[in-house]
Amino acid sequence: MQLLEALKARYGDAHLEHVFRAQLNDRVQRSNDNLQQWALEVEKMVRKAYQSVPALIEGNLVQTFIDGIRDLEVRAAVRLGHHDTLKDALAHALEVEAVRQDLRSHRVREVAAATVRDRNKGYSP
Repeated sequence: MQLLEALKARYGDAHLEHVFRAQLNDRVQRSNDNLQQWALEVEKMVRKAYQSVPALIEGNLVQTFIDGIRDLEVRAAVRLGHHDTLKDALAHALEVEAVRQDLRSHRVREVAAATVRDRNKGYSP
């Protein structure tokens, strides 16, 4: 048992929890991270940062995930959801993102249709 503790102390990263927590405060979703990648990264970082206090992991998973979401509208919508688990927060974020993308593509189609109508009437934008 002493040997195991000595090995953990020497080669484990429990003594680095404060470093991991500091990194967590600075980390946000990168432009090349989709929401699923961001959730996986958050889970990995939070589990390292709070491995000695397992009771704090789930709450910090959700809060860190939400606080780091790049898109402000998605972040606000997910924050209003009051989620208890990272899985629920991620699912909500994906739904909001999908709806926003659908609305954007719908607006693009409306603008394109209006442009075509205007050209057919003899107007040029």
